[in-house]
Amino acid sequence: MTETEDDNGGKICCQWCGDMFPPEKMATAGLCESCVDVADEEMEP
Repeated sequence: MTETEDDNGGKICCQWCGDMFPPEKMATAGLCESCVDVADEEMEP
């Protein structure tokens, strides 16, 4: 196995909820579409 994508069938782990999503469901490099809005709100000072 070379890249992490090979380990999980091309899915990416959301850094926020920890679930695995296919790349097209990722809003950013580390956040899925359903978490990106919540994460943005939580990140606000």
